[in-house]
Amino acid sequence: MDRPGYGLIETMRVRGGRIPFLERHLARLDRSLKELGLPRP
Repeated sequence: MDRPGYGLIETMRVRGGRIPFLERHLARLDRSLKELGLPRP
């Protein structure tokens, strides 16, 4: 579903080629997308 005017940004730091706490970032992203009614990219 297209929702003009809605967007979501989740920043992730890369250290040594890895993203610390990746699982937490993805969980937060999923919760936020669900709240906004947006699909996961």
